[in-house]
Amino acid sequence: ENESPEETLIREITEELGITLNVGEYDFFGKYEFRFGTLSVFCMRVPKEFSDRVTIFEGERGVWFFEDDILREEKFIGEDRIVLKDFFQKIRSDNSHTTEISND
Repeated sequence: ENESPEETLIREITEELGITLNVGEYDFFGKYEFRFGTLSVFCMRVPKEFSDRVTIFEGERGVWFFEDDILREEKFIGEDRIVLKDFFQKIRSDNSHTTEISND
């Protein structure tokens, strides 16, 4: 298929989770070149109750995990670990630039 990375994202999320994404609900995270090809990665913020609304139609299961889990999870391949390491690093960086504003 000659889908763009965004078209692939929208199709896969619909097929695997039954969720229809709209433009602007997700952000482009990065593009990775691996030996098997190019991987375009997207991310989106979701509310805490998101997992209660999701049904997994394809795949084995879905889980939330912490950064420390990256090294322990056996199902992650090397490429997964590279992307997830970058992702958690960006989250830490973004959070360190966040300033709380108080209305006293």
